[in-house]
Amino acid sequence: MNKFIAAEAAECIGCHACEIACAMAHNQENWPLSHSDFRPRIHVVGKGQAANPVACHHCNNAPCVTACPVNALTFQPDSVQLDEQKCIGCKRCAIACPFGVVEMVDTIAQKCDLCNQRSSGTQACIEVCPTQALRLMDDKGLQQIKVARQRKTAAGKASSDAQPSRSAALLPVNSRKGADKISASERKTHFGEIYCGLDPQQATYESDRCVYCAEKANCNWHCPLHNAIPDYIRLVQEGKIIEAAELCHQTSSLPEICGRVCPQDRLCEGACTLKDHSGAVSIGNLERYITDTALAMGWRPDVSKVVPRIEKVAVIGAGPAGLGCADILARAGVQVDVFDRHPEIGGMLTFGIPPFKLDKTVLSQRREIFTAMGIDFHLNCEIGRDITFSDLTSEYDAVFIGVGTYGMMRADLPHEDAPGVIQALPFPDCPYPPAHGVAGVCRVSADGCGR
Repeated sequence: MNKFIAAEAAECIGCHACEIACAMAHNQENWPLSHSDFRPRIHVVGKGQAANPVACHHCNNAPCVTACPVNALTFQPDSVQLDEQKCIGCKRCAIACPFGVVEMVDTIAQKCDLCNQRSSGTQACIEVCPTQALRLMDDKGLQQIKVARQRKTAAGKASSDAQPSRSAALLPVNSRKGADKISASERKTHFGEIYCGLDPQQATYESDRCVYCAEKANCNWHCPLHNAIPDYIRLVQEGKIIEAAELCHQTSSLPEICGRVCPQDRLCEGACTLKDHSGAVSIGNLERYITDTALAMGWRPDVSKVVPRIEKVAVIGAGPAGLGCADILARAGVQVDVFDRHPEIGGMLTFGIPPFKLDKTVLSQRREIFTAMGIDFHLNCEIGRDITFSDLTSEYDAVFIGVGTYGMMRADLPHEDAPGVIQALPFPDCPYPPAHGVAGVCRVSADGCGR
């Protein structure tokens, strides 16, 4: 018989690690560049305890093979394989498949190939499954299942005598706690950060809840930076804060800031396996805890082994994009000069996000770190006023433009353009805004908690 991937639905926890491993196995083990490039050949259907992975069954008398008019699908030893070069996108195979596991991707059919391109000869999805819910099934495997069930029936064993569920043992019972929030009565007295950082006990509690679905898990797939979230959480469990900080900085230039302002509920925490069980792991708070703690311990990025290069790059804009570019270039030994028209670095981080969400001393500390790495900042310097763009192109080997879009979002509400309705973005950084038509004492309604 043909081999195929068999799934034990009762053991699936819906972590999607199999999908990620499959997509990366077919992308030279690299993260796909975008969600449109995420093309796994196995799919997890359902959520949580009702999840079940499905993939091609490699049927012995596969209807997809007989339906294909160009012999793109053929019977190979122990499997059904697809030659994508021959596929004409006629969709007959997708229609013929009784399990709905043949799909069309960019007009080309796609199905599980049992990772036949891997030199190891193993299947990526099976390797990473944290509960061993997946296995490669063949004649021997089917016979083992048959014999085991026959013996169980003959012995008259009740279902209560069954082995404990691996998935139940893996999922923690402790619910999410996250960071403490300053009381409303205290928040009314100042504009400092309203969320407290985790203390060591809280960090240990949250890190202990992590299931560690896989090294490449759903949380770091949904992170735009693909931070090594499972690994740095494990380092927190082990008390290795410096190592965790080093790992965070491999993919992020501003981890202590991302931990505060990144919308984790829509990204990493929104993709956490525990979200619908006991609450997502408090990933953002752990990221903040790691870098805050490491910096307090005296840790700084080590650039002592960086070999200086002769190239010089000018970066226009000291916002997140410009700072990230400057950081990566400095780590590579490139000389970097950052120009910004504002008196402080950060862009919208400094002049758009309020201090109750992001304390501005965090940006000041990060500026000191970047300066120690050899990055030169030219602040209060506007291109076109204080220096010409042609000067930059002539003096530097490359120019990176990271000025931001600074587009103002609209709420699409009635009377949004009425007198007295003011956009927050251009609002001046002073307590006296008569230039915007607001004078004297008045009642103000604020829509949103940004600037």
